[in-house]
Amino acid sequence: MILLAGLLALDPRIASADEPEGTHPSTDLAYLNLGAGLGFTDYFEFLDTEPVDSSAFAGNFAFSADAAARWKRLGLLARLNWVPGSFYGKERWASDGDTVQRNDLSYQYLHSVTGAGWVFPNGLVPYLGYWTASAKQTRTNFSPSSIPFSKSIEKIRSVGLVAGLQGVYYNPQDSTVRNFYGDVIVPTHATVTNSVIPGVELHSRGIGFEGGGTFGKAYGQGPSKMVASVGADLFVLYYNGQVRHDVPGFATVEWPSNLTYGIAFMVKLGGGWFPAPAAGIGDGKD
Repeated sequence: MILLAGLLALDPRIASADEPEGTHPSTDLAYLNLGAGLGFTDYFEFLDTEPVDSSAFAGNFAFSADAAARWKRLGLLARLNWVPGSFYGKERWASDGDTVQRNDLSYQYLHSVTGAGWVFPNGLVPYLGYWTASAKQTRTNFSPSSIPFSKSIEKIRSVGLVAGLQGVYYNPQDSTVRNFYGDVIVPTHATVTNSVIPGVELHSRGIGFEGGGTFGKAYGQGPSKMVASVGADLFVLYYNGQVRHDVPGFATVEWPSNLTYGIAFMVKLGGGWFPAPAAGIGDGKD
């Protein structure tokens, strides 16, 4: 209800969603985009059982894919963001401001969203969807060298729900295409494992946000066009962690509360079917 009220305040034309067919030009379209680029990830851990926190920075290779379709009042979308690895990554652990450990960190993750929503007459699509994520953190080159292992691999898997807003707009006057989205993420279940403690699984919940946008140029005659664009995708995720005291051989096992945010800048290529401009935003008459 809050999201709907905000949309009505931003654009009164949305309130005319129940007007008869033909009052507004068609918002129907189909759109597919593939991207590649570079980005970075910042990662922070906050331990409850020890006065130790960590901070990490990783430079990453990044890829994306997103698809959207609008047909009458139905909007469908699918989106994927993939970081296959890092070309640079360092992590620092500190206690009361003093460094107690350093290590290299390689970060990998895959986020995906599928959703469906209602198409307003100006082309905006508020939607609900399903979110999945998997991440892998590989730590090596520990300092001091007295640490009793040479590698630590941590794997996180999450599922949850999203509520978001998306817009894809083609302007026939200058053949530009604009695409944006924003999601509030509610991970309903997250698990983590670590190679240092085999067979042990910890659980958590969290909250997050994903967003992004592109601006590009369409090429071709007729409704079917190729699209070249530049854009960015960002995310913020927080998990509240878990402490366990029931693992044999360990007094305490903790997945610390943690915060991750990242952004990637990409060049994107794709195509679309744009039979008519949407009313309102993107029609060159704003």
